[in-house]
Amino acid sequence: MCLYGDGIFAIHDMPTFDMQVGKTVRKRVDMLKLADLLDGFAVMGVDIAVLEAVGGRPKQGASAAFVLGYSVGLVAMGLMAARIPLETVVPQTWKKIMKMPGKKGAESDKVYSDAIKARGQELFPQHRDKFEGPRGGVKLDRVEAAALAMFAHRHVLGTMRPDPEWRLAYK
Repeated sequence: MCLYGDGIFAIHDMPTFDMQVGKTVRKRVDMLKLADLLDGFAVMGVDIAVLEAVGGRPKQGASAAFVLGYSVGLVAMGLMAARIPLETVVPQTWKKIMKMPGKKGAESDKVYSDAIKARGQELFPQHRDKFEGPRGGVKLDRVEAAALAMFAHRHVLGTMRPDPEWRLAYK
């Protein structure tokens, strides 16, 4: 997700490929496409990347937790290789500031998804089409990514050092 001011500049889903794991086909991060995407962001002059500080979920299996950690590590390393500074923020912080509904207290997945969809339409009324799938369903991850990007623009960029050579620290 890239923002220009408070408007959406570009939306990219995580590049993935299908991998056979036992008898099941699973999605995995495509490292080469991710590297190309992040290099493109660096060329465009992206100032910072802000990732949600995620962790394993209760009752999540060790394999799923490993895959999540591995994927987050790929993104972090890709950002460092592209010389794009990285900040992390816990979901409780950015969601509270952006008034983005959380799963806690949601009566059902439907209530949760409807609340996120409504908040996304409030924050980005001109970009509703970017949050819909090919059959019209809402892509909640895109809505949350856009809200996190807006949080970064409004609350993280303003706290960065004004040093024009700040990228040297990442070289």
